[in-house]
Amino acid sequence: MCHNGDKIECSFDKILETPIGEISVQNISKLNELIKSTLETDMAYAFLSHCKLYTTKHTGRACQKEQHFGIRFQSANEEDHFLLYLLRLADNFDSTHLRLLPNQKTALDKLLPFAKIYMETHFKHPEQFHVGSWPWHHIFEKSSAYGVNYTEEELISLKRIISYNPDFKPFLINENNINNQFKYFIGLWLIDDIQLNNSIKEVYLNVVIDTRQMTDVIWFYANQTSLSDASHNAPEIIVCSEFYAQRICPTEFHYQVEVKK
Repeated sequence: MCHNGDKIECSFDKILETPIGEISVQNISKLNELIKSTLETDMAYAFLSHCKLYTTKHTGRACQKEQHFGIRFQSANEEDHFLLYLLRLADNFDSTHLRLLPNQKTALDKLLPFAKIYMETHFKHPEQFHVGSWPWHHIFEKSSAYGVNYTEEELISLKRIISYNPDFKPFLINENNINNQFKYFIGLWLIDDIQLNNSIKEVYLNVVIDTRQMTDVIWFYANQTSLSDASHNAPEIIVCSEFYAQRICPTEFHYQVEVKK
């Protein structure tokens, strides 16, 4: 239940203990609404009768779709909660292009080459702006206007991750990170494989960048910059090819990025 409770993002006042694990709670009225709607479902009574609410202040991560509930933070390393530590590490090894949905992959295959041209045309050094700050909604609009044809499914997948910036001014970068989630998709799009290797002296992650297709485009994005997930208060600027390597790499490991020939 604490598998995704690996970051401290907000505070909670209560814990709901359920048969499937603990759920962090911020808003009691929202919890009552949830219980009321759940009672309309068959077998809900059998589940709810085993739930207990406790008052306890703690930290954790909010749910993506409902900010009033979340996951309790639980640290895990090689010395404490080792099974949870291994679960988190293993789960992150699918951080490659295969994790993208087919429509996301083909949509990015069409959008990213145009975005490369857009950024190189209007900015002398695009790598000085992290990818989350790029004007993606304008790039998206321009790509359609210049003849990039998306399927309906591809359009839907892009519209889900591209937010309109009301403060946008043509060819000026706004560092408000309005489309910062692009770092996740570009990071996945770049990576062909992640391997756990070891030498005589150390264990390390080997991140393989696949350049067999669209070599110049992939190489361009591999060297663009991204905000790391290391800290929400002061995120580090890293290159996109290292985003997932740094995100999943345990502190006692090292990682290296290589280009697949």
